[in-house]
Amino acid sequence: MRTFFVAAAALVVALAGVACDDDDQESFDPIQACRKVQSTFSACGGDPEGTWEVETMCHPANASPVYEESCDGARLNSIHTVVAQTLSFDGLEVTFNKQDIEMIAAYTFPPGCDYDENLTGCAGWETELDLRWDKQNPGNATCEEIEGACHCTVVMVGSTAKIVQAYAVEGDQVRIGGGDNLERYPFCQKGDEMVWRLSSDTSGPNEDSDFDYLILRRK
Repeated sequence: MRTFFVAAAALVVALAGVACDDDDQESFDPIQACRKVQSTFSACGGDPEGTWEVETMCHPANASPVYEESCDGARLNSIHTVVAQTLSFDGLEVTFNKQDIEMIAAYTFPPGCDYDENLTGCAGWETELDLRWDKQNPGNATCEEIEGACHCTVVMVGSTAKIVQAYAVEGDQVRIGGGDNLERYPFCQKGDEMVWRLSSDTSGPNEDSDFDYLILRRK
């Protein structure tokens, strides 16, 4: 359902972490789970009927601002979205209940980076990341200097309203909506775990690591 997923991905804008088999819910690590799904996901279908809690949404590293080309040693360490929401499938309709979203990205910038001659120190990187992520609402980035390098974290929050759509399972895909709003998502449900693969690029990602993923656990 593009309206739901675009609402979540809108926090990424031009920026931007599947099947999960962690048996211990208390030790769930979204970063590690996202790295795993990006390298191992395989659509297998299944039965989504019931209520599911979103554990995290994963994003490809190439969906984030790229500094590496002009700043040797700069890197995006991780990026993922914490989604507080449940999805309920009743056999005919899926309800995406009210959603609260927190997107977190972690960067490291080495000393002497040549990205911008006017950018000075970690305070400069805070300003740059704020402007890059959300120039209308600055204050999302914090940076700390450790052994000369700037370690930065960007946190953005948002929410979406409740949405109800028709759905149907077609092989290893779940079909959401209809007409001009019809969307199909490869998915894999095994036991109490389910992963959806979401396209983060309407032009069509070429590799599994280029997709967004949604990781869910049955309530």
